[in-house]
Amino acid sequence: MILRKLLRRLGFDIVRYPYKHIHRVVSISNEWQENRFKLIHKNNIDLVLDVGANDGRYGLQLRDNGYTGQIISFEPLKEEFLSLKHKASNDPMWKAFNFALGDSNTNLFINVAGNSQSSSILDMGQVHQESAPESLYVGTQSVEVKALDDIFEEFKNFKNIYMKLDVQGYEEKVFKGLVKNLSQIKAIQIEMSLVELYKGEKTFFDQCNFLLSNGFKLMSLEPGFFDPRSGQLLQTDGIWFR
Repeated sequence: MILRKLLRRLGFDIVRYPYKHIHRVVSISNEWQENRFKLIHKNNIDLVLDVGANDGRYGLQLRDNGYTGQIISFEPLKEEFLSLKHKASNDPMWKAFNFALGDSNTNLFINVAGNSQSSSILDMGQVHQESAPESLYVGTQSVEVKALDDIFEEFKNFKNIYMKLDVQGYEEKVFKGLVKNLSQIKAIQIEMSLVELYKGEKTFFDQCNFLLSNGFKLMSLEPGFFDPRSGQLLQTDGIWFR
């Protein structure tokens, strides 16, 4: 198992967690997602920062699985933001913002992918292009970018913050914009590439070293993006808690 071999190099192993989830109705499609929501509920998460929200499906998934706390969603693409805003409009505990997060307050061009979800400020790597041709870039949009540190005052009253990053290789820039307040984040769900999918991105072991050095522990891995030609796992979601 590729993930198990990689984790053993870091001193970790994968075992089935025996915790029996009760008191919540969970509606999920697989065991990996079920474990994620167990972690969210068990750790009393009261704010989810949904970074790279796309059309809002992650927020709906949170609600469908019993999460009742605050959701703050960030999505820079115009069309996807309109869909996100519509989903959040009738939920007083869900706010949506039309900008990206990065290391400074600026305006940048984002590459728009054919499948939308693979859109990134970074250039797409060759492996990504060959394994998922439907994700090839089809255009660009000018987007506003903000540093989380500059807006973090709004979140100071929350005790247990869970940050989900779906930013297609731009994770390092988001963290550079969160230097002052990273210690206030209790949990991080982050896409971790096993090979370079976006040019210049930090890959699995660099991300592990960064998160471990900042006091996080790896609690779960969710298999994500596979190469359909070879079966190789190219990307996984890591869930890290303090």
